[in-house]
Amino acid sequence: MAGRPDATARESLRIAQVYHTALRYALDMAVDHGPLAGARRRVQFWLHDVPQQPDEVPLAAASLGQVHRARVGGEEVVVKVQRPGAARQIRADLGIMRNLTRFLERQPGWAREVGLASVVDEFGKNVLAELDYFGEAYNARRLANNMREIPGVSVPRIYPRLSSARVLTMQFIDGVTITDVARFRAAGLDLAGLSQRFLEAAVKQLLVDGFFHGDPHPGNVLVDVGSSTVSMIDLGMCGQLTLQQRFTLIHLLVVARRQDVSAMSQVMRGLSTPFRRIDETAYRRDFERRVGRFLDPESTAPIAGAMSVGFDVLRDNGLRLDPGVDARGQSPDAGRGHRDDVAARRGDPLARLRDRREAAQRPAHGRDAGQGGERDR
Repeated sequence: MAGRPDATARESLRIAQVYHTALRYALDMAVDHGPLAGARRRVQFWLHDVPQQPDEVPLAAASLGQVHRARVGGEEVVVKVQRPGAARQIRADLGIMRNLTRFLERQPGWAREVGLASVVDEFGKNVLAELDYFGEAYNARRLANNMREIPGVSVPRIYPRLSSARVLTMQFIDGVTITDVARFRAAGLDLAGLSQRFLEAAVKQLLVDGFFHGDPHPGNVLVDVGSSTVSMIDLGMCGQLTLQQRFTLIHLLVVARRQDVSAMSQVMRGLSTPFRRIDETAYRRDFERRVGRFLDPESTAPIAGAMSVGFDVLRDNGLRLDPGVDARGQSPDAGRGHRDDVAARRGDPLARLRDRREAAQRPAHGRDAGQGGERDR
């Protein structure tokens, strides 16, 4: 009985937090689209000392900030401005999420099994990191440097003197989303070449450099229909893979290509961590039973389905991908229908990956090993 008042007070506090969060977002939406929208944006520009004169109507707006077009020295740019108090709001929202996950994990069921609290903690770290625009500027410069070797792939140029922790000024990219295949056909673009270009960029990021765009949904991958240049924007979330993780991913592609379901189960197990006690024998048996049909040489089932079902088998057996590797489901669908044609016309990319892996393994055991290890750190 003595603990009941405290429990009631905590529940009341949680309810108040949820109420104030919902009210704040409702007010944000009303102000952004109401008569005070212009005044609010001018106050934001003044608070963050935005040196340009951006358009008052934003190109995009969200709960954390807004993106406006502007001009700098005759060049078109976009200015990303963070909302005042965004960090405080996010921390309050994350507090609500953590309270909810702790409550759910005290109950029997899926939340405890998947370790929901650790998932929310990882999500919270990523969101708070995105609030520091210096980090996004660094990501953009690093990815741009990595993509220089691939013709037709670009990352917006950052204007460091016009940027800060809460204001980011970058080159304006005039393009359409990479999934707008109808526009590409109407413009006469080479769809196979476009798909190949994006695939090469993704392969280099994931398997060669180990530094990759962590949120490449279609809105963050734009194509200039005039030059067919693929541009990757919104680099607030990027991932990094160790050398060993990259080799493991290459190995996964190789065993899938060889249609070796047993080896594929072992490789995917090596890329995952358990969130509950697991039965290794049951996992391998379940994997071979459910994934084997995609890798059967006589089967017409699409091999891409093996990956999707493989992830399901991991989850059903108490496993999840390591956070640094789990970027699945976020890559855009552009050119999906043309990738088989690309492979047929331009050669097998897995063969090139195997060559790169073998070339990378040779110096890894020799005198240059220290350089590679330092780069991965």
